[in-house]
Amino acid sequence: MRITPYLCLVLALLFTHHAMADGLNASDEVILFPASAAYNPTDKTWEVPVHGWVFDRDTDSLWRKFTIKGMGKLFGLDDDKDLENNRLFAERARMFVVDNLRDKKLQVRIANQTAQCNVSEPNGHFTASIKLTAAQLPAKNLPRWLPLELITPDSDKRSIHGEIQLLREQGLSIITDVDDTIKISNVLDKKELLRNTFVREFEAVPGMSSIYYEWYQQGADFHYISASPWQLYPALSTFLEHTGFPHGSFAMKQFRIKDESVQNLFASAYEYKLPIISDMIRRYPQRKFILVGDSGEKDPEVYTEILRRFPAQVHHIYIRNVTDEPFLSQRYLEVLKGLDEDKLTVFDDARELFQVKLH
Repeated sequence: MRITPYLCLVLALLFTHHAMADGLNASDEVILFPASAAYNPTDKTWEVPVHGWVFDRDTDSLWRKFTIKGMGKLFGLDDDKDLENNRLFAERARMFVVDNLRDKKLQVRIANQTAQCNVSEPNGHFTASIKLTAAQLPAKNLPRWLPLELITPDSDKRSIHGEIQLLREQGLSIITDVDDTIKISNVLDKKELLRNTFVREFEAVPGMSSIYYEWYQQGADFHYISASPWQLYPALSTFLEHTGFPHGSFAMKQFRIKDESVQNLFASAYEYKLPIISDMIRRYPQRKFILVGDSGEKDPEVYTEILRRFPAQVHHIYIRNVTDEPFLSQRYLEVLKGLDEDKLTVFDDARELFQVKLH
């Protein structure tokens, strides 16, 4: 199960603080997550979703340092050499013990329009929905990405930016899994999954960034769906940038120990991904979609169910074989019942995809 690395975090987070505040303070940090806008032809406006997270690391807190140190034992990683001085472990673990800031009233600016966000929730996440008219965007050469800016107090000289993906009504989108599809995680080996998540540099699946970049150059837009919590977004975002994967929108799991979102970590990959992908496809009824995943968990089952629901929009499914199950093995015979077998490709090596042309 992909949630295995985070099961032990329940104990570590029992005493996590959740601060309450109003305006943005100098010590507060904000992340604006990449999201996708959709054009509404009825009222001829762009519907722009905004999603961010506001928190305080409070790095000098003794209880946080103690908790992070103890997380190595909780994860069963305390046998790692010099774990206590492992920079990666400290950075990634620290994101799970920040102060999530609730009731923050934040504003953002996009295309010279200012919008008030909904107050931040107990988990520090906040959202907004903005409508932009065609007149507010370039008449020609509409960009693929539009800058988003957090409005800070006059005394705060920081520049906090994000980006919004402008998806045309028609086009091709790549919906891709992360773990063992583009990043080596070894989900089926608990110990290795934990090490690859918390104590090692993220490692790209060979050849996948080149394939994705080629598809991006051909005009495809990208959407990354990960079963990891949003706390790992900074590390994943840096990984994508450093390994040459194209920029894309993100969907990840909400996690907060004190509310029902903790149950999200225990939801199956099928239950988690199916509604997210279905909602995305419904939001863009004229677009085509390619689904890319791996055989480690439930991607074949999820993606073929999506194909059943949206046969006209799913262009193709690509599954990286990490379980030594060849195409048309019993598993694939089951999931492909009643479907066009030519819509699914199982591959062992990313180089097999270089011949794929999107148009």
